[in-house]
Amino acid sequence: MNRDRLLKLASVSLMLAFVALCTCALLYLLVSELDKIQQINQGLIFSI
Repeated sequence: MNRDRLLKLASVSLMLAFVALCTCALLYLLVSELDKIQQINQGLIFSI
């Protein structure tokens, strides 16, 4: 009984950790893309 609960808890925490990791990776990608877009926009503004 106790072992089953521990396994369930472990799988849930693993899943949560995976979700958190994916979220962080997506946020990081989003931020780096936004930085690129801002740099491109600044380049366009300066070229006009």
